[in-house]
Amino acid sequence: SRSTNDLTQVRLLLGFGVLNVANTLFALISALSLMIGISGRLTLAALAPAPVLMLVTRWFARQMFSRTRDTQESLGVLSGRAQASLAGVRVVRSLALEPAEQRAFSAASEQYLEKSLGLAKIRGAMFPIMGAVSAVGLLIVFWYGGTLVLEQRISHGDFVAFWAGLGRLIWPLMALGFVASIVQRGRASYERLEQIFVAVPEVVSGPAPAPALVAGSLAVRDLTFLIGERAVLDHVSFEVPPGGSLAIVGRTGSGKSTLAAILPRLLPTPAGTVFLDGVDVCTLPLRALRRAIGYAQQDAFLFSTTVARNIAFSLDQPDTDEAVERARASAAEAQILTELESLPGGLDTVVGERGVQLSGGQRQRVALARAFLGEPPILVLDDPLSAVDARTEAAILGAIERQAQQ
Repeated sequence: SRSTNDLTQVRLLLGFGVLNVANTLFALISALSLMIGISGRLTLAALAPAPVLMLVTRWFARQMFSRTRDTQESLGVLSGRAQASLAGVRVVRSLALEPAEQRAFSAASEQYLEKSLGLAKIRGAMFPIMGAVSAVGLLIVFWYGGTLVLEQRISHGDFVAFWAGLGRLIWPLMALGFVASIVQRGRASYERLEQIFVAVPEVVSGPAPAPALVAGSLAVRDLTFLIGERAVLDHVSFEVPPGGSLAIVGRTGSGKSTLAAILPRLLPTPAGTVFLDGVDVCTLPLRALRRAIGYAQQDAFLFSTTVARNIAFSLDQPDTDEAVERARASAAEAQILTELESLPGGLDTVVGERGVQLSGGQRQRVALARAFLGEPPILVLDDPLSAVDARTEAAILGAIERQAQQ
């Protein structure tokens, strides 16, 4: 919702809104110049409702801001509900929860409708009320201007010219409500976007320069990691020399995946606990660190593009012939090349959103091939073979061992 609706409202504010503010100011200045030149007193009389108009506009602006913000937040909830339901449609169907999901979506939709109608009521009431206040100025001009004409203090031609100038003034005053609507909706949307702009990331690059060469030694010393007040990892220490390997086993929920994510700093790594070639990883640039530590996770994520582009995702130009050949070689190491070539488009087959066209084991091996292609000095595997049969797993582990020896 922030990247679509809110961004659209800010674009309207900075584009159409700014132009309308400028047009309104120029029209207001030109109309007032003409009217004051004809009769200053009649101009003051015509502007008598202006203070009331400003108060009304200010009240409506506040209401528009708060209600627009509430509407955008409701739209974000509705969008998130729809995205979650569509992404997990197979889970919903497998548990026969379609009616429950429909009720949840209907509830979010009703809330959004309620907020939108509240905003629409304010917008619908704003223009008639501002028009009524502006009409009071017209009545005053007719009464006082007619009196001035009868007393021959201004001519009939002056009154007609003043009326024409007043007509030019009415449009800016009426447009004031429209401009206020755009400004307040833009402000509310920018406030939601600003929450992202001012957010400080938990993981930032270190000040040290990138190492010219990474040998591949990894050391963890007295690592403790808390989630809330619960210690997921408690005083963990180990060392892996270049070319070495280490298997970490434990029950479900013991922190294995957390440890795997901490090593390349995908989670906030405590300073002075993880070292790459003797250097604290918190002092290294993130790009250099993550180039050195390849990470293949259990829940493999694939982009909605071709198999070849998914494997060669880390390359600057994944569509070149060289990149495709490297992708094929990595797929062969991950024991997935034969299966990929049997797809309708081979490696040019689009896998769909999150790789929906592939099986769980195929997605894992494609993600593993992506990690192989970067040839990182250190490869962290977070149970990426859980959906693979024993024979294929043995072949993949053999490939990993050969890469480690090289």
